[in-house]
Amino acid sequence: MKFDLKESKFNIVCYAILGLFFLGIALTCSYGLYGDSGQYIEMHMHREPVYPLFLWIFRSVFGEGTYLPVVSWAQNIINAVCAIAFLRGMYLKYNLRKTVMTVGTLAMLMPHVMTPLFSNTHLVLSCAILGEAICLPLFYIYLMELIFYGTEGGRKEMILSALLGLIISLIRGSMMICLIAWALVAIVRAFYEKRKLYVPIAFLVSLFVLMKLRSGMYVAYNYVVNDVAEANMCGNMNLVTNILYASDRDAGERIEDETTRAIFYEIYDKADADGMTYKHADSGILNKIDHLENTHDKLKFDYILQTEQDYYYANVGDDYLERNRYQEEMCRTIAHAIWPTCFGRWLIRYIGLSINGVVRSVAVVTPLTVIPAFIMVLCSLALSIYCLVKKRHVKLALALLITLMMLAANACGTATVIMCLSRYMIYCFAPFYIAFSALLIECFIDWRKKKNEL
Repeated sequence: MKFDLKESKFNIVCYAILGLFFLGIALTCSYGLYGDSGQYIEMHMHREPVYPLFLWIFRSVFGEGTYLPVVSWAQNIINAVCAIAFLRGMYLKYNLRKTVMTVGTLAMLMPHVMTPLFSNTHLVLSCAILGEAICLPLFYIYLMELIFYGTEGGRKEMILSALLGLIISLIRGSMMICLIAWALVAIVRAFYEKRKLYVPIAFLVSLFVLMKLRSGMYVAYNYVVNDVAEANMCGNMNLVTNILYASDRDAGERIEDETTRAIFYEIYDKADADGMTYKHADSGILNKIDHLENTHDKLKFDYILQTEQDYYYANVGDDYLERNRYQEEMCRTIAHAIWPTCFGRWLIRYIGLSINGVVRSVAVVTPLTVIPAFIMVLCSLALSIYCLVKKRHVKLALALLITLMMLAANACGTATVIMCLSRYMIYCFAPFYIAFSALLIECFIDWRKKKNEL
């Protein structure tokens, strides 16, 4: 593929803008400590191992008192390198036009502009002592390799996307979707290439192995660092929060264990009295979802966790690990008992949270942007399917389709257990606009050529 000098100079300007942007952030913004930062620094057993180990390396080299500013600089460098690598990789593979390169450059910057301005925490992503600071840039490289593998095949791309998916899932647990997406793309690719039946079966087995490997690495990390052979023990508490929010008090009658039932009533009565259940949301689906998002963390930590913790310490013991196991078992019992009574309400809110997540992946969520942004996503899906059916710009259409798959999977997966915060949803923002604008422009050029021929 040949590129003229003028085009290359334009690209260099785009890459320079990205590099200078992150240099400016590193120079003007200090490292940021947020609610979850302490657990990462302390290498807490509930935090996936990659980012705590990342911090530990810098702490070991630069010392306790000085390492965090160095981490902030390193994160900005990683973000700059990965952003440039993604944009350049997509350009080299699909010969993106200048318009798309311009859109892509702006889109790569927007998550780092929107999050400080519009998120509740106003965090500066690349300076934050949070897993997202390195998870986002690594995701760009993962998605790029997955797109390359899905559109053209290749053993290197297949292996790199699998390894990066594994690493990313060990930064954020919900990003296990990267491994599932990898297996799905690999299986579809195998059928497209008309490989023998054992090949897609081998990819399914590989997914199972990767999942087990991830769990084993997490447990091994906790065993070495925290002397606990366990992985994250917060899954059931995350799940029960949205279920309890959508339930009624009389759902507790389905809980057979008397102690667990009594604790459920105590949690529910306090939460309901303080406006923490579905009954206290204003009318309208957007208001209902907004109320759930605003109450989720408070309901989880101040009501569910605190009540169960108080009971355990007062009546059972003071062992932290055993308390976590007790808490998870109790949350599982409550969730399984009350879920059938409120499944409809939970499902409506889950769909609403997921749509909010999809919208937040491509725009700032406001009453005026939700419907237009969601329609834009649906139009992009329709365009990619249309191009695949008509066999036009197939590689770009596949790139957009894979990006949409990841976007939807991230939103739907996250909405299952928590709320779709901006810092969880920004992963596909830039890839979406790059792939969508590239395909849209090519289709527009085709249409204009046909119009001129008439």
